[in-house]
Amino acid sequence: MEHLHQQCKVDIRPEANFTSGIEFEAHTRFGKDYDTEVSNMSKENKSAAVVCGLKFTLTDPSVGPAAVMTLTQLLEMGDSVDQVRQAKEEGSSVSFRHEGSNLYMNIEVAQQTAEKLQPLPLWDKLDLSKTVFSGRSDVKVSSGFDPTQLLTAQIEDLVEMLSNFKVEGNGSLDELHHVLNVLHQVISPCLESLGVKEKHFNMGWHAVNLLKAVVSWGLEFRYDASVIKKVALDLLGLSGTEQVSSGMVNQYQMMSNQYLEMAKQMAPTFLGPFLDLLKGVNLGSYHVFVMVPRVRVHLDFGLNFPTLNTWLNTQFLSS
Repeated sequence: MEHLHQQCKVDIRPEANFTSGIEFEAHTRFGKDYDTEVSNMSKENKSAAVVCGLKFTLTDPSVGPAAVMTLTQLLEMGDSVDQVRQAKEEGSSVSFRHEGSNLYMNIEVAQQTAEKLQPLPLWDKLDLSKTVFSGRSDVKVSSGFDPTQLLTAQIEDLVEMLSNFKVEGNGSLDELHHVLNVLHQVISPCLESLGVKEKHFNMGWHAVNLLKAVVSWGLEFRYDASVIKKVALDLLGLSGTEQVSSGMVNQYQMMSNQYLEMAKQMAPTFLGPFLDLLKGVNLGSYHVFVMVPRVRVHLDFGLNFPTLNTWLNTQFLSS
């Protein structure tokens, strides 16, 4: 009897809580979970070969309509580029939309354009649109390193920030064997055409099939960040570079602060027309997403700097 459900969970963190300075997150949705995810995106072009783009979070949702209008006007300037014009003629498009506290830039790549871009012969044959499967995963990696403190922190503070990190993740996948069967039917003929013998391919495929034996697994542990900090500082001391490193850090901070002051003076000239829009956008959160309807996959990758938006507003956008 085949296992139809796999799941996993990861939880790695220090004993003491810390304030995140940088966060990376990744979210995936497959099969039925993909169908649910995209069902709320009525404005997406479901017939596109690939849909990708950017997602921004708005701290002031009222600036959404104005942001869409401004970005659309800027986009029209690209119509003079031959590649852009040709992609539009083939059905590809770039659009902006505002939904609640989110601002999206969608790049919808038409089938004809995708065929020119992708070099693999699997594209036309790989189709999971009717395959019964589902899956999802959510991963978040957080670090105590705060880039906004680089201009003021001492080397000991930097080491302490770098000593703190955590990894949180969970995922599940149902009906994996259905996906593997489809992949086997598609990949095997392609490899044969490249000269790979059936028996050699089957040996590797048996190893892939072992994934079905993994029903559940997890990883959880705690660590003492203060020990990591102490070891790192001891290593700097043993190498005789602690004082030198501190001096280099201070010199870097002094030079960087000088450049920062120059940038703050120039900012109003360059940012003036977009100042109100920028104030309404969370400049510390950036997401990239990719959707492939043919294989029913939705990927979302995010990079968050929890303190960056406040820092940028204070340094460059305050009036």
